[in-house]
Amino acid sequence: MVPFAPSKTQKVVHHGFTAKVGLVHIAFVSTELLPIYGQGALERLVRGWAKWIAQEHEVTLISIGQGVTEDYSGDLGDLRHIWASSPSDLAGICKTHHIDLCCVNNRPGWLHLTGTTPVLILHNFSTAWRLHRYPQQPVSPATKVIALSNALMFHAREVLGLNFEQLDMVYPFLDPAFLEGSTIFRKTKQGQLKLLFPNRIMYKKGVWATLDALDLIGGKVDIDFTLSLSPNPSDRHFTNLAIKRVNHTEHARLIRSVSHPYDLADLMLDYDGILMPSVEPEGFGLVAMEALSLGLPVVASNLGGLSHAVECGAIPIDPLHSPSFAKTLTDLGEIEQPIPEIKFIRENLCLERSAASLLSVLLRATQP
Repeated sequence: MVPFAPSKTQKVVHHGFTAKVGLVHIAFVSTELLPIYGQGALERLVRGWAKWIAQEHEVTLISIGQGVTEDYSGDLGDLRHIWASSPSDLAGICKTHHIDLCCVNNRPGWLHLTGTTPVLILHNFSTAWRLHRYPQQPVSPATKVIALSNALMFHAREVLGLNFEQLDMVYPFLDPAFLEGSTIFRKTKQGQLKLLFPNRIMYKKGVWATLDALDLIGGKVDIDFTLSLSPNPSDRHFTNLAIKRVNHTEHARLIRSVSHPYDLADLMLDYDGILMPSVEPEGFGLVAMEALSLGLPVVASNLGGLSHAVECGAIPIDPLHSPSFAKTLTDLGEIEQPIPEIKFIRENLCLERSAASLLSVLLRATQP
């Protein structure tokens, strides 16, 4: 599809659908949409889509929670941001601000609370972000649902029981920070390897599995873990245990996490490889694709959306098999090969294509 930024009277064609476009007020709803430190890829995606769509339509970001005091690590531009202390406040906010459509990220239980046209965007599987309660919070067959990967499309149909007609797939995008440079060749590295684990300190992200593998290596590899914590209180006990273990593991250390895309790209480029050893399926694995786009070796489990990264050149591992995981890490410095997928990744995961596809789906959802 050719990227476009529609005017207020332009016709949009998408999958055989044609509709006259008027000014639409779209809200994106999630738990935290302000650009603060320690966020993951979901928030970067939503803010990128929102800024692009706001060129022609009115856009509001709604964060559900109690607010934060941290300094922002980014700029919201002209986007309006509203805090809602509870999902039950959504209907009142939408009515007050004349919102036409709500894009709810990962929370099917909030759809009926918006008081307006809802669209569900699935960034992850039902085991994540409390989506295990999905069967008790069914989605109306008339509600549009957007999945961000083939794996999530399959999950939505086969596990969550959604019908094919209500499903659309919109691929995410890479921030321009990961589209610069011309690195297309992995070089061998002599001596000590320095690897980065850029994910949250959570069991499902493979922290424990990585430390188990590191214990078998015997000092040939250094691994830095970004100190990015889960916002879910139920994860706190494991997080504390994991932090203690990192602090007591030789050749492992915690570093401050970064959220601004250019800071993250600069951080990644200081390392010899990136680790994405999730032990549970990822929705898409955007960080892995970002690292591949920079020409960095990526070690990833082949689960869920991370299969996209493996198809594009990531090195697959079973993170729960410590001996083979450890061998992959020690062999990483011997890799020397071209990465032709970089051009494919950069051309297909661009903001214009992703946001235009998303906007087309959203505008169709507003049609009677």
